[in-house]
Amino acid sequence: MRKRRVIVIDDEPIIISMFKFFFSRRNYEVFPYAEPMTCSTFNGGFDECVMKAPCADVLVTDFNLPGMNGLDLLRKQLESGCKVPIKNKAVISAYVDEDTAEKIKELGYAYFEKPIDLDAFSEWLVECEQRTDLSQPLDCTRHEPRHKSQHKIRYRTDQSQEIYHASTINISDNGLCLTSDVPLVKEQKVWLHTELPLPHSMALVCWVSRTTDGSYLAGLRCC
Repeated sequence: MRKRRVIVIDDEPIIISMFKFFFSRRNYEVFPYAEPMTCSTFNGGFDECVMKAPCADVLVTDFNLPGMNGLDLLRKQLESGCKVPIKNKAVISAYVDEDTAEKIKELGYAYFEKPIDLDAFSEWLVECEQRTDLSQPLDCTRHEPRHKSQHKIRYRTDQSQEIYHASTINISDNGLCLTSDVPLVKEQKVWLHTELPLPHSMALVCWVSRTTDGSYLAGLRCC
């Protein structure tokens, strides 16, 4: 039986620390991020979520995020076919006007003011847990923080000695997201030729999607 997983998006370290402590005590995997661009919806401008299954059981996002607000993030996820249930998503904020708070609730999301009433938050979380089927797997996502990266790299696959060219979208301590004109295949092995600070030159393709401009987007995990 797997653990429950929560994604928390907030650029305040103290809020991230609070949620990591709170959810860890409930035996959750906690995936904390400081910006909305970590969502695969933004990694290339394509219309559909690349995940074949939900990437988390619960998602909590701050309203005031770098470059956008939390409601816009949730709307974009909805349009792209995000598989995390709407009722298992919450927006938190130190302050939003009443109209915005009501709009969030009308759309089916939970809303909590900062400082968060943990009793009320816990009641909502119990409802989320009752909607969660732990026998169903979650799709993979990188746990560690991601950093925007626009670098040209070269790579070859385990099926060809030909060298291909690609551009990175973001990198993390254990992987990267890239765009290429050449399609990659899930679980394919790739050898990277780059000066980026990656732990290994070999990586495994975790997911692939076709973007709106006809190129391919892929998430790779170094191994």
